[in-house]
Amino acid sequence: GALPDAYEYADPEIILEKLDKAPPDKEQPKFWDAIVSTKWKERLGALSQLKELADCPKLAPGDYGDVARALKKVVTKDANIACVGEAVAAAGNLARSARKEWSREARIMLPGMLDKLKDKNTSVVARIHDALLQFVRHCFVLGDATEEVAAALGHKVPKVAEQTLQWVALASGELLGGRAAALSLVKTLLPAVVKCADAATPDVRAAALEAIAGIARAAGGGKAVAKIIDALDDAKKTENRGTLQ
Repeated sequence: GALPDAYEYADPEIILEKLDKAPPDKEQPKFWDAIVSTKWKERLGALSQLKELADCPKLAPGDYGDVARALKKVVTKDANIACVGEAVAAAGNLARSARKEWSREARIMLPGMLDKLKDKNTSVVARIHDALLQFVRHCFVLGDATEEVAAALGHKVPKVAEQTLQWVALASGELLGGRAAALSLVKTLLPAVVKCADAATPDVRAAALEAIAGIARAAGGGKAVAKIIDALDDAKKTENRGTLQ
């Protein structure tokens, strides 16, 4: 059987008040001062402190809104790639250990994280993918984020659409809400995904076919998506049948 989930029986840890004090063992201002410092090492220190505090089985309920807004600012505006990577890793830990308590915050961060998938740094892109999977495992149903995902699929940088589609392909296999959630994706998200199967960039087209197959499998097979896939041309239909086997 599945391993027991540590979250279910762990005592919740309170971390928000620790962010109000300077970390005891480091030459570092408190989180809220360090996160806006002009020195990148202080910003990185703040993000590492948060990432480590959130790396526990279960976080106590609390208002994590300011934390999410601070992380969003780093992801969208910080020129230092190490800081961006650490902010994303912290967001992933918060998603895993705060779960529903982080669902609104995960949605606050989502557009900036999807946009950042355009980054040339492969390690940052990999960390964003890890965090995005934690978001859909623990915080929100993919179908709830249709608007954010559709915006990313229409991004002017093709890499954002490609990477977002790769996330959708993986995430559709891990949906909170199982088959019912997948069937709702067929209505809400699949049309935007299918549109990408006609994109000018081959990588986007290939990722779209993967995402279509992922959603179809989660929804119970090709029949569930047949109507929408009828919009594809015959060559793509054949290719998709292959991925659905």
